[in-house]
Amino acid sequence: MGSILANANLGVDGRSSKDPARQSPQSPPVTHPISPTPNQDSTPPEVTSFHQEGLERIVVKFSEPVQRIDKITYDPGLETPTWDENRTTLTVTVDQNKLEKGKPTALRLAGLVDNANVRNPREVAIRLDAQAPLLHGIEIVDAHTALLILDEDPKISNQSTVTLNASLTGTLSASPSSEKQLIVQIPGVDLRARDSHQLVVEWHQTKVIIMQALNIQICCVCKL
Repeated sequence: MGSILANANLGVDGRSSKDPARQSPQSPPVTHPISPTPNQDSTPPEVTSFHQEGLERIVVKFSEPVQRIDKITYDPGLETPTWDENRTTLTVTVDQNKLEKGKPTALRLAGLVDNANVRNPREVAIRLDAQAPLLHGIEIVDAHTALLILDEDPKISNQSTVTLNASLTGTLSASPSSEKQLIVQIPGVDLRARDSHQLVVEWHQTKVIIMQALNIQICCVCKL
């Protein structure tokens, strides 16, 4: 009686276990999700504000630290700027002796670059206001109060002083009704009298303004 030899390489269907059709399908490759990269800085730096401190300096503030400025142009009278520690504030000093009278003076900044090398190609021009406020008129409010009417906001400071006839002192304050008006108050004198008075007003600005108004000679000495 013949014997049947079992072939270890044959399956129940008679196919070889090495036959590709008999092999188990391969598992799909294992993939790992890629973590999203942080958003890169794409916002260029901007000039957020600037202010003028008398005729001594211009202070410029930026929206973020500035690595460099590709081009800085100075008109006569403006000196090399200095940065603060964080490079978010730029200070430009002014040499009043080098200012060209009657000509506008400007600081121009072009190509602001931040620490991520994002560049702002626009040019920003910051103009120096070298003209003191002009006195347009004076109004006597009452015996001790006068209203000075100017062509612009004089931006008075705590260093302001008022002197009448070189002897009497008073106070100077901003008018609540208009930023172009100043209130002068001087006790001990009647401003409505027909006497001739000399009123000297000093505040934190520049230049000298003289104007004759009514019976009061106004000499507004605006100095740093």
